[in-house]
Amino acid sequence: MKPSSFISLIFTFSVLILFFQCTNSDSNKAQSIETAIPSEGYFMGADSLKLFYTIRGTGTDTLIMIHGGPGMDAGYMINDFDALEENHVLLFYDQRGGGHSDLPDTSHVEELLHIDRHVADLESLRQYFGLSKITLLAHSFGPAIAVNYAIEFPDKVDKMIFIGPIPPYKGEFFERYDESLTSRLSEKELSTMDSLGREMVEGENPQEACIAYWKIGLKPRISSELPIDVIKGDCCSSSSDAIRFGYGYTGNITFGSLGNWDYRPQLNNLHMPVLVIHGTEESIPMDMVKEWVKYLPNSKLDKIENAAHFPYAERPEIVWKSIEMFLEV
Repeated sequence: MKPSSFISLIFTFSVLILFFQCTNSDSNKAQSIETAIPSEGYFMGADSLKLFYTIRGTGTDTLIMIHGGPGMDAGYMINDFDALEENHVLLFYDQRGGGHSDLPDTSHVEELLHIDRHVADLESLRQYFGLSKITLLAHSFGPAIAVNYAIEFPDKVDKMIFIGPIPPYKGEFFERYDESLTSRLSEKELSTMDSLGREMVEGENPQEACIAYWKIGLKPRISSELPIDVIKGDCCSSSSDAIRFGYGYTGNITFGSLGNWDYRPQLNNLHMPVLVIHGTEESIPMDMVKEWVKYLPNSKLDKIENAAHFPYAERPEIVWKSIEMFLEV
């Protein structure tokens, strides 16, 4: 047999194996990522913006980790989710407008930081890693991206987990959230945070200001029983340019692009299982968060006692068990 014929035969055989593997896989379940893919790198998001990703853990399924903010990055989450790495592949990514991802052009920033672009980025991520269906684990603002994605691509979502989510409607969310959060800090602390917030955007050392900001900012977001170092993640792992951009542009523009949001009329059409985890000491109002499970037909709410905005770090022994049980079903 000629060498060229032998190579052609091997290629044909390989293609047939790949075909049968793909056709025999369960396309209705979230899949695991191929092990040959680098653990860190970039994928091309919407409008050719390069977005940074990090892969942790091993398992037969993949959880897409959607961080909060907006304008922050996955660095504040990664080190607190190591317990899930034992059984699952965790795919973190830095959303556009922050972290280690490329920063959008400021001349079109309103368009490039719109929530629709975040949704398009998530679909680009799914396609890049070749996942037919995905499980989304979203924290804080992250569920806004997750639910917008699920509304647009319901057949691509296997399950969703919301931790400390913003409510599914705007209502008086900001007023009530701010009142609760500020009541937990002194006037001096609030004034210092205000100054540090300006330094992150306008100062010479945004990273230094960010670290000082979150030493105060984590205090009202954690159970009063716990110290802030219960959080192992890094809220300021980005470059100074990314911090300046995230707090100067992304936070306000992306959140603002939600407008007077109310997803409740559309939630009845989402039939994938959804787990909502919310701390009883959280400043995001529990009664508003309950609207998620009121309107999502296949959902449940786990209230975590003695926990606030980071229940996965504050009460990990409860949260990990809840998540694992949910994913096993």
